[in-house]
Amino acid sequence: LGLISSAFVSVSLSLCEVRVLEQVKHTIQSLGFSFPLSNIKMEDALASFAMDKKGGTFVCFEDVGKIKTGVKVPRELIIEAFNQILI
Repeated sequence: LGLISSAFVSVSLSLCEVRVLEQVKHTIQSLGFSFPLSNIKMEDALASFAMDKKGGTFVCFEDVGKIKTGVKVPRELIIEAFNQILI
């Protein structure tokens, strides 16, 4: 959930290209995960994010293997990212 939502947010904030999101999705699917993750509830995902030790910020992709830390992300974009994965 974290990697894909981070990649989605990164694309939405124009920090990386869509190909990075697609590569992250492909890699995770190649490990046997499928989407949507309908067994996870939105409120549980948001609660987990709220308890994350990064203090409400995201680690975002700039490219594969290159990240940017401490990115503040509006709650609406976090919900949109989770919706892309959970529904």
